[in-house]
Amino acid sequence: MRPAPGARHARQWIAVGATLAALLAGPAGGTLPTGPVTDVARVARQLEDAGAYDSAAVVLRALRARAAPDADLDLALALDLARTGALRSAHLLLYGPALDSALVDSCPPARRRPYRGDRDELWLTGRFDGWRWYVARARAEVDARLGRWADAREAARRAVAERPLAGREWLVAAVCAGRAGDVAAAEREAR
Repeated sequence: MRPAPGARHARQWIAVGATLAALLAGPAGGTLPTGPVTDVARVARQLEDAGAYDSAAVVLRALRARAAPDADLDLALALDLARTGALRSAHLLLYGPALDSALVDSCPPARRRPYRGDRDELWLTGRFDGWRWYVARARAEVDARLGRWADAREAARRAVAERPLAGREWLVAAVCAGRAGDVAAAEREAR
């Protein structure tokens, strides 16, 4: 028999809550976080997986202060900030030096795939292990939400270059071109 639709979600929240409570009850008097960076990264991923993006952003900020600079970590934090409406903070991270470098990374084809479930391990390597499409697409969406249509259009074009066969990427580029005032390009990209 299958569990009720909300049962898995409830169990997931209980597990995340217990792990987060253990981190908060550490020797530092309740400051976030106190465990090894690998445990902190795991908690942040669990919070993301549970949809608690605001809490995940808090944990990722703490992780960022303790771990080596890492573009994958900056991208994860930017995405969580954007999901919670902190668009300006997300924008600052997305256009920071780590993600500027990641966007022009040579990106071998083996990395052109979605992040895995164990993406938290990539946040601690000190290098960019992801696919530069993620950076371009995140920039396009955040810039669009901020009304920065010219920047959104440029980022969307980069996302299309990474995934030229994905219709969704062309649609984002078309919307951004149209909002930037280039109706002809918007029509071409929409087709």
